[in-house]
Amino acid sequence: MKAKEIKTICNLGTGNMGFGTALMFALAGYQVKMFGRSEESVNRGFKNIRVYFGEDYLRVIVWVLSEEG
Repeated sequence: MKAKEIKTICNLGTGNMGFGTALMFALAGYQVKMFGRSEESVNRGFKNIRVYFGEDYLRVIVWVLSEEG
């Protein structure tokens, strides 16, 4: 697989760095699936995106709750 063929990024973690990396991948044009340990951690990740970057950026991320949580 070549890097140009990658369309979807799996972002593991929603903590201090996770929400930021998910947003940067999304802004670069990738579909992003953000995984967290729990629904609460995923919600915190979205809250951080909302607080630091605004509501419009939430539209570019698809989130998936980890089944391990």
